[in-house]
Amino acid sequence: MVVVDRVTTLTKDAFLRDYAARRRPVVMTGASSAWPCMHSWSNEYLRERFGNDEVAVQLPEADGQFHYRSSKQTRFHDFLEEVTCPNPKMQYLTTNALMGAKGEILHALANDFPMPEFVPKESVRVGNIWIGPAGTKSVLHHDAEDNILAMVRGRKKFVLFAPSDTKNVYPYPVKNIRAILEGRVLDSRIDMSNVDFERFPRFRKANPIHVTITPPEMLYLPAGYWHYVVGEEMSIMVNFWFFPLAYRATLLPPVLQTRIKWVLAAFFNRLESYGRASQDIFNRRARRYGDFRRCRSRR
Repeated sequence: MVVVDRVTTLTKDAFLRDYAARRRPVVMTGASSAWPCMHSWSNEYLRERFGNDEVAVQLPEADGQFHYRSSKQTRFHDFLEEVTCPNPKMQYLTTNALMGAKGEILHALANDFPMPEFVPKESVRVGNIWIGPAGTKSVLHHDAEDNILAMVRGRKKFVLFAPSDTKNVYPYPVKNIRAILEGRVLDSRIDMSNVDFERFPRFRKANPIHVTITPPEMLYLPAGYWHYVVGEEMSIMVNFWFFPLAYRATLLPPVLQTRIKWVLAAFFNRLESYGRASQDIFNRRARRYGDFRRCRSRR
């Protein structure tokens, strides 16, 4: 059975040499212990600062998992009340909601979770905050960049699969246009809460790696590592997506496939936008033609 290393913290050289370069996950048990958010992000603090802000919260789909395709608008105060009460509503405040048009909440809290010193700052893409009740479940998926995930409150359980298990976890293929249009290019087709082994027999050959993190622990996941995440308590987590520039040559097949899928998704989105623009032009010309015909008929 594969066991993920647990260390207190890492220097930049040790992180890059022993884990980033070797594409190995690791848990750091004390790397974020001094972050201000570990001590200040109480419900009262967050409610006082952002209670009246409008946010978009993600909703689970029929399978009970979050695919990040369905959302609703609400006040941050109401969301916080609904996920911290004795019978919480299943909803999740995630990266897109916090970034918003101007990223007000994320930017206001950025100083509370400074980027770890061992992360190559020139390659960081974005930082995010995730807030949800106990019972949240992600779809099994992988990321296209390396990922640092730090627990601020609560506890999350991760089930990981190495990139070598990609075939056994049944990803959506590059040619699956529906998956591209629905934004599921990073996902597995397997429902981890109710695995159908008749449809997905190779999954029996997969080798799951179980990791649980609590504050102030931090998990490093290399790009291409599949992960299914369950919130075992009401939780707040922050993360950074990045790719070490020195190791671009080690891009794994799942990441390369993701790049291809993103290109296809961008292509179809562009076609769709052209289609909408063409329809708008047609509608405007039709209205003008109708106005012209009515003016002619009045003469």
